Amino acid sequence: MRVCMIAYKFYESDNRGMIYSEKLAIHGCVVSSVIEAVFKLGVSV
Repeated sequence: MRVCMIAYKFYESDNRGMIYSEKLAIHGCVVSSVIEAVFKLGVSV
């Protein structure tokens, strides 16, 4: 199975996308990720 994960997240504090991708790969899936990362610079977003 091929999976494409799309995410918009805060990079420093949210590693769920990586964990989900690794679990899918363990079960034989080919995973591609498109992640729009937001970096916190001390400014409210």
